[in-house]
Amino acid sequence: MNKAEVYSYIQMIRDNSAPLEPLPLLPGSLPAEWETAEFSPTAEFSQTTAEFSPLRLDGIRAVLFDIYGTLFVSGAGDIAAAPGFAIDPSAGQEKLELTQSAEFEAMTNYFRKAVRRFHEEALAAGKTWPEVICEEIWARYSGPIPPEWEQAQKLRNILKRISGAGASGTGASAGPGSGGTVSGRAGSLGREMALRYELALNPVYPMPGAEKTLRALVSRGLVPGIISNAQFYTPLLFNAFFNKPPEELGFDPGLSFYSFAEGEAKPSPGIFAKAREQLALRNIKAEETLYIGNDMRNDIKPAAGAGFRTVLFAGDRRSLRLRREDPGCVNLRPDMVLTGWPAFNKLLQMPDQGR
Repeated sequence: MNKAEVYSYIQMIRDNSAPLEPLPLLPGSLPAEWETAEFSPTAEFSQTTAEFSPLRLDGIRAVLFDIYGTLFVSGAGDIAAAPGFAIDPSAGQEKLELTQSAEFEAMTNYFRKAVRRFHEEALAAGKTWPEVICEEIWARYSGPIPPEWEQAQKLRNILKRISGAGASGTGASAGPGSGGTVSGRAGSLGREMALRYELALNPVYPMPGAEKTLRALVSRGLVPGIISNAQFYTPLLFNAFFNKPPEELGFDPGLSFYSFAEGEAKPSPGIFAKAREQLALRNIKAEETLYIGNDMRNDIKPAAGAGFRTVLFAGDRRSLRLRREDPGCVNLRPDMVLTGWPAFNKLLQMPDQGR
């Protein structure tokens, strides 16, 4: 991607986003056993804001974050490439009409089939937690698209004129789900389609207090990082909403792991193992690392398996994934349950008793 293309995607995110508030948890959402004294709030915190264990930030030197449903409100609860996503009913009439159109229905049917085929082929090849590259899938799409997607239609028309045979054969590998690479105008078309589709299905907006949390972490001397299921456009959310790329917000590039770049998705323990190795190179131990995410299976389980201390972010009921039906999560407990960044910011202001 050149700079002009990157800027156009950042602007597209801004133009297609509107304030989106997290939905508070309903009474009884969390397991009853988490309402014990160990997880009850201290005097400094409101019952409606956070439920803490005695865990403090004593000895913590790095904090790694999930993105969707943790740092950003996710209207679908997760990135659109994940299974089970659905348009947020509060997304607005124009967006609802778009996603209910015949063109969008055709796109969704194509995308779901392509993702399913990709996973079937990857699993057959021995990859346990494969990750799709969305722009590769969309570069091969030749079905109808919404008429208001003018730039996508323009790119498609250029590719047709060049190839004389549609978008395939202009830098896109054959067959949905084949996992090939795309480049040139085919790559631009794939990225344009992927981002517009994501913004329609999964509106996002910063979680209240998230940016302040990042500033507070850095000022305290803690090292922020990322482990998240993501696509090429995910890091651009920081540019779009915080006006800075992740590294200028303090994120260590060597501790930023995006599934599309790693070729595997959470809950793969491999991504967390890579993070642990990079932390060790910085003389940071696993037990000195806090991982914060909203999914017990995808976040808390592999983070705990890597030896990290864990925080379940329960700040939005759309994206909270307790996974009660998953046998691997039945007896799993995070070290802390957090239902909002403002309370965590208070925690950051507390003195480190270990210093």
